Amino acid sequence: MFHLKKTKSMKKVTLILAALLLTLGASAQIKVGASAGVIIPTEGGKVAFGGGLSGEYLVSENLGIALNAGYYTVDEGGISSYTVPLTLGGRYYFSTENIKPYAGVDAGLYIGGRGKIDFGEYTEPASSSSEFGAAPVLGVQFGITESLSVDLNAKYNHIFTKGESTGLIGINVGLVLAF
Repeated sequence: MFHLKKTKSMKKVTLILAALLLTLGASAQIKVGASAGVIIPTEGGKVAFGGGLSGEYLVSENLGIALNAGYYTVDEGGISSYTVPLTLGGRYYFSTENIKPYAGVDAGLYIGGRGKIDFGEYTEPASSSSEFGAAPVLGVQFGITESLSVDLNAKYNHIFTKGESTGLIGINVGLVLAF
């Protein structure tokens, strides 16, 4: 199983985000979401399946700041590859009505690796790395109720790997709960 270790920089980022959310006005809207999706390599390879969690703070009716974490994996004959995007981004909503198309950009750390799997446990990890990446995103949220929406989005994840860059197209669908 893949585990993230807490580092000093991760703790600092968490504290800064928590302080930011606590100091912002009570009239602001906060959204949390969960999604399922796929990432498709642009240079060939197999489609990876997974999902993610997100949190968003609406600075205004049309502008949001989002924090995202995902996990996508694919099994290739006993060797499993995974991608974990951990990003911070912004969203601009073109409408404040029930149907809200939006555009934005995410940027952050992409952790990837490969390893042999035996009964769901990683044995003999072959490699892992973490690289910076950015992802323009286009999506739409369909309001079901005042506080629940369905979110559909597509992202082009551009990961700046050593030597050459990696491109992944992500397509996700999920639910968003607004507070």
